[in-house]
Amino acid sequence: PFFSKFFNVYPLFLIKLSTCWFLGTSQGNLKRILTLQKKAIRTLANLEPLQTCRHAYRTLGILTAPALYIYEAILHVDQLHLQTHMDIHNYPTRHASRLTLPQHRTALYEKKPSYIGRKFKNLLPQYLCNLTGNKLKHLLREFLLERPVYTIEEFLESANTRTI
Repeated sequence: PFFSKFFNVYPLFLIKLSTCWFLGTSQGNLKRILTLQKKAIRTLANLEPLQTCRHAYRTLGILTAPALYIYEAILHVDQLHLQTHMDIHNYPTRHASRLTLPQHRTALYEKKPSYIGRKFKNLLPQYLCNLTGNKLKHLLREFLLERPVYTIEEFLESANTRTI
């Protein structure tokens, strides 16, 4: 019964989210998708309408919509093999493993997957910043599953205050 619910409901949300990821979605669309995803999670976990879903995301092993967006953006940047501070400087620096953020003039540029992915990756803990490929994919998924975030701002704030 659990798997029949899961396989009937959840793929629709992944399709909608992957479309938004590809097109670069707005915060409002991501919030709408998260609301629908939480309804599906409550159904799968047999939760009441006002109960929190954070624990259910962990136990079901499902990333929240914003976490999936963060995950895909970081993996996209990882595949591009972009320039780090280590490539610029000939001497060791404190943030040598961080990706360089290109200068820009428009807010629209910040929504590009290559830019936002760099920003997200720079906010990860050091042990994740140095990883690439399948190792990064696996540990990043575990990292995001342990900390279900409901908004991108929540991820950015928790990274800036070092609570992630």
